[in-house]
Amino acid sequence: MPGGQPASPTVVTHHAMTPRRSTFTLDLLTAYGASIARLGSWAAITAMLYRYWGDELVAIFAFIRATIGLLAYVTLGIGPAMIHHLAHAVVRSTGSLRDKPATDDPQPAAPWVDPAPASRPTLDYYAPPKREWTWIRPADPISTIYANGLLIAMIAAIVGSFAVFLYADGFQAAYQQIDPFWLPVATAWVFGIGIGTVARLASDVPGALLQAKGWMAFDNLLLIAAEVTWVTIAWNDASHTRASLRNGVFAVGSGYAISGILLFLSRYAAAAIANGLWPRRAPVSLATMKPLLLFGGAVTLAQLADFLYAPIDFILINRLLDPTAAAAYLPAIQIDAGLLLLVTGMAAVLLPRAALAHAGNDATLLRTYYIRGTLASTLVLIVAAALVWALSPTIFRLWLGDDAPATRAILPLLLIHTVAGGSSAVGRAILLGMGRVKAFTIAALLAGVVNVVLSYCFVRYLNLGLHGIVLGTIIAVVGRCLIWQPWYVMRCLRR
Repeated sequence: MPGGQPASPTVVTHHAMTPRRSTFTLDLLTAYGASIARLGSWAAITAMLYRYWGDELVAIFAFIRATIGLLAYVTLGIGPAMIHHLAHAVVRSTGSLRDKPATDDPQPAAPWVDPAPASRPTLDYYAPPKREWTWIRPADPISTIYANGLLIAMIAAIVGSFAVFLYADGFQAAYQQIDPFWLPVATAWVFGIGIGTVARLASDVPGALLQAKGWMAFDNLLLIAAEVTWVTIAWNDASHTRASLRNGVFAVGSGYAISGILLFLSRYAAAAIANGLWPRRAPVSLATMKPLLLFGGAVTLAQLADFLYAPIDFILINRLLDPTAAAAYLPAIQIDAGLLLLVTGMAAVLLPRAALAHAGNDATLLRTYYIRGTLASTLVLIVAAALVWALSPTIFRLWLGDDAPATRAILPLLLIHTVAGGSSAVGRAILLGMGRVKAFTIAALLAGVVNVVLSYCFVRYLNLGLHGIVLGTIIAVVGRCLIWQPWYVMRCLRR
């Protein structure tokens, strides 16, 4: 312990490894509130554009939203990487990291004790770097990881801002159908939404510290406040300037930038309060950055596997089937994305908790998180999918104006894929929390390749049409999410 060796070991219960259980409900509610606020803000801005300026600006807005999302890959998955590494730093700083067995053979559970400083396990990414620059005083592991993560985020923000500038400069070439009258507005939107996106991504670093310290509900409230701020700025400006065709919509971009910058500043200030990081200065260390970049890079690579599903499926549909099949496939994919939001909140809450439990070598708690979370998310998806299937004629009439028979023909198969894929969201959080990112990434990439190959074969050689596209996805998702992932997660927990 700091200040000298204790006279006797201090027994620590496993509850010190994780945020208090009593906060789980609040964390979950605010996590879903943040997801709803994120979707609701974009829906509210879309409604405003429809109401005051018509569908032309809505089309431009949708195009910018779809393309600007690629900036998420600039940060190299720094958010999950920070959560995993900061969780270990938090546990180590409390002196409650369990001794790791010397071999992989089953061993009796070690007592929850605080070892003497000389015998305390040292995690590899805490090893002192060969060269470091400290301005005021040496920092603890938490502030060291946090400071280096912030540096990575700032570099990524600079790169992302430069990409935003290039995109804004060449927007007319990317969106050739734009009316020159709306070009200044579109350019301002690219700048505003781009800078706001970069600021939000950079804020994931202090957000990770808040989550690792058990401040997840407060962090989610900050996310909700940012979305409310954006909508308020945009609607307030539009309501006062809608007589002007262009001036009234500039706030859509500027409001998003302002809310993003305020989100970063508020998360940064909250993180400083949560861990007392002022006025401490931490060493800039390549040895600390390396594991963060490797972990985050693997997460980013796994996210890129998403392009091997719906985007590639649309390419196969356009090349191998009638183009109208794409119109039938699109609403089904949107329903799939909507249903998956039902489990994102659960996974978001369990990620930092799983990381803290893993840092404390608490396999029992991890197993509880995985089994109960997976069962709960699967049950929710089954009920939601059944309701969507039963009400699909009414849903499509209200949404699209007709029964959409072609979409309803593939909907039951696609809902199978939704339930299978969504049930793995908790397992993904557990694997990332345990740091098993390499295996997760390989599995995601292999499943994506299998989806492409099977979908092509089913359509090209078996003439299954659009059903073949969905069937290929089902086989790939079931193999990864219902067969491989449960086996691998339980294997990791046993070891």
